[in-house]
Amino acid sequence: MLLRTNIVIALKDAFNKYTIEETNVFKIKQINNKITPLKVSIKNKEFIFKVNCPLCNRTHVYRYNINSFVNREMLIGGCETLNTPLFFIGEEKSVMKRIDRYEQIKNQLDMITIK
Repeated sequence: MLLRTNIVIALKDAFNKYTIEETNVFKIKQINNKITPLKVSIKNKEFIFKVNCPLCNRTHVYRYNINSFVNREMLIGGCETLNTPLFFIGEEKSVMKRIDRYEQIKNQLDMITIK
C-alpha cells in the first residue's frame, strides 16, 4: 500500500481569501509557525487542530483520527457559528479544486450583488 503523506492546508482569512501551505503528515506540527491562527498538536493517535477563527473570533477545535486523516482525500473544517467552510486539508489537487469552486461561487454572488 502506497501512503501519500504530502498534504496542503488552506485556511480562510478574515477577507475570505485562503492562505495555502504545503506540508507533510510527519511534519504537520511545523505548520504552527506558518499559519498563525492554526495550532496543530498530536495526542492519543489524533491530530488536534485549534483555529482562532478569523470570521467569528472564536476558537474552534477539530479532532481527526490519524488513520482516517491519512486515508481521506480531503478534510473540511468549518466555522460552526457562521456555518461556512474554514479550512481544507488534503491532497493538493482536491484542495485546490474545492477552493476554485468556492471562488467561482463567490464571484457569481458578487456579480449578482453589484447589479
